[in-house]
Amino acid sequence: MFRYVAMMWDVQSPQSSVAASDLKQKLESTAPAWVRAFECPGVQVWVADLSVCLGAHPLCDAAGVVLGEAFVRANDSHSAAAAPDAKFNRMETMEALRTRGRSLVSKFWGNFVALIVDQRREGDGRGVRYLLKDPCGTLPCHFTEAAGVQLIFSSLQDCRQIGLSFPVNWEFVRSRAVNGFLDSEIPTLVGVSTVHRGECASFDDRGTFKSRALFWHPLLFEGASDSVTDSGVAAKLLRGAVRSCVSSMAGHHKGILAQTSGGLDSSIVLGCLSDVVHDLKVTCYTAYLKDAVCDERRWARLVTERAGYRRIDVCREPGSMVFRDLQALAPSMEPASYFSHWQRGPLDRTCGGAGGHCDLHRRRRGLDLLCDHI
Repeated sequence: MFRYVAMMWDVQSPQSSVAASDLKQKLESTAPAWVRAFECPGVQVWVADLSVCLGAHPLCDAAGVVLGEAFVRANDSHSAAAAPDAKFNRMETMEALRTRGRSLVSKFWGNFVALIVDQRREGDGRGVRYLLKDPCGTLPCHFTEAAGVQLIFSSLQDCRQIGLSFPVNWEFVRSRAVNGFLDSEIPTLVGVSTVHRGECASFDDRGTFKSRALFWHPLLFEGASDSVTDSGVAAKLLRGAVRSCVSSMAGHHKGILAQTSGGLDSSIVLGCLSDVVHDLKVTCYTAYLKDAVCDERRWARLVTERAGYRRIDVCREPGSMVFRDLQALAPSMEPASYFSHWQRGPLDRTCGGAGGHCDLHRRRRGLDLLCDHI
């Protein structure tokens, strides 16, 4: 699993510099997989477990680094062609600095976190660091302060391995118990903050947190000057965008394992794979429970046979799940589900239609605003 750790500190402070050096030594001793991806005075970034998709993409002139996977946003919204991989040249770097990170949201998409280092002095005489998360990706972004060092990380396990721990925020527990899995801005752990999708956090050149700004949110589309009011045009634009996204994200892989239910969302993904992407080995699997009232295999068989993909049925027996025999889950910022982990099996990454119902037909208001903006 791709992960990263970054540190920001005041180079003029001996105490902070010593603390940063100590944390760096602890991090590098935890695993040989850590690679330094970016460095400038007061800022260091490490990455581990890079893949063909997720990596580190430096900006020019030591202006920062983009972590994860990024694609160029297409100018032709009707096109279903795969988007090219992002290349952050000097022009793109200058634009990111000028817009304080906003251009990375308007001109690129994918699954990334960006750390921008602006050496220009603000009104208080200090430089600025911008920490930005793209609007749609799943790469986590959290930050906390430890001994005068601002620590930015994607995996809580890495913090644990260098000796950091954080108490549970019981206000979050109460909110989750009452409101369920609705999005909440209440932090799960005391002392740890999260940069959410489409959000940018700014820090001064000592690593001190300054402010947040929301660059992207579906509700912000209402009243946009470039709204699309024709439903037929909006449907075509949405179709092109979905096909282009599937083609772009599948382009880095030689083979894909697709979780298939035969429902609307996973069927759309498989249809896009078969229509757009070629020379790609796709294997589909469908999990089912023996003698269950709801058995998705019939519908999954229809869509996989149409596409001509290999299909595997995976029988799950809840009675065989013994919690004490399950492998311990890694520490995480969100409460993890043992049942979901067991049901998925020993798979780190698959594609499917999970969550698509929220975007394509369940949350009508959000979809209407999204179609207006495309």
